[in-house]
Amino acid sequence: MSDGNDQNLPRVPSRIPATGKTDAPHNDAPHNDAPGADASWETSPGQRAAGRAGPGGLEDPALYDGVMPRRVFAYLIDATLLFFGSWFIVLILGLLSLGIAFFFIAFIFIGLAITYHSGFIAKNAATPGMALVGIKVTTLDGGKPDLSQALITTIVFYVSVVVTVWIVLLVPLLNDKRRTLHDFVAGTVVVRDLRSAVNPN
Repeated sequence: MSDGNDQNLPRVPSRIPATGKTDAPHNDAPHNDAPGADASWETSPGQRAAGRAGPGGLEDPALYDGVMPRRVFAYLIDATLLFFGSWFIVLILGLLSLGIAFFFIAFIFIGLAITYHSGFIAKNAATPGMALVGIKVTTLDGGKPDLSQALITTIVFYVSVVVTVWIVLLVPLLNDKRRTLHDFVAGTVVVRDLRSAVNPN
């Protein structure tokens, strides 16, 4: 039985044209798009270095452009921070120890310098001075130095500078990547941080 309203309803086609296509079986299995799920995601050390250090990896000349003057600026910044910071700490320790700490001032300064440089390099791959001028320390495969490498590069730097009266700092002039003696010993290299927007020039 139908009423007058049926005449206003749209007509449904009696036949559905064949498309000649069949639906593919539905697969509910989750797709794993993680990098480790496919062999094509595997990268070599050189590819990892390219991703960490820059488009051309550690062979990119742009990474070493102006590195030496930036290292000098970075050291001056770090030395200034260390000087005032170390004296502040020594004064606090001297007051707390009723003056006894002043007899060990040389050891305190040395300990603070090693802790400052190795700590920041191991944690951030750069000291505050290095970060300000846009450079960082990296391993030879483009990774971040570990604590042992940071300690080695710091200790060898201070020892070699004292023993050679700064002459050792001429070593960077003898290689294209401007690596110093402590860079060679620690297995590291200092490069431009191309992500940094700070430019000392």
